[in-house]
Amino acid sequence: GYIHSMTDFFVSSAGIMGTETTIGGFGEYEPDETPEFLRVRKAMQYADDLDQFVKMMEKKNNGGYANSWLLASAHTGEIMRLELGLRYQNVERKLDGYFIGYNAPVDPRIRNLECSDTGYLDIRMPSGARRVRLTQLMEEHYGEIDIKVAQEVLSDHY
Repeated sequence: GYIHSMTDFFVSSAGIMGTETTIGGFGEYEPDETPEFLRVRKAMQYADDLDQFVKMMEKKNNGGYANSWLLASAHTGEIMRLELGLRYQNVERKLDGYFIGYNAPVDPRIRNLECSDTGYLDIRMPSGARRVRLTQLMEEHYGEIDIKVAQEVLSDHY
């Protein structure tokens, strides 16, 4: 079983939690492969751990609706960022720390070879501004994020 918001987050009975941030400016697509909504539905329901989730998302990936997946395991305490382009994928793992999402890939291969105009380095663009500001806020509040701080971060209009 699983809980899915039908928007941007899920919690599975295997203890996997996840959300996605769409990769802006993504331009690659393979029409004969499997769309994201089918792959993620299968991964949410059947993956027993983060490694299986990644494998299920990569299998027959058509590149449509490319995302950075922010994932966690309730069983291991591990967090993960899976950036899923069409030709390139990037997986980062941590047992301590954080990942932020801002609609642009960290991996330069995805950002520069599969996307156009992500705004990653331009703070006048939404993704560039969010990347800079969320990094500032996470560093400022590192180790002390509770509900009140999370609400402040979500409502930040710097």
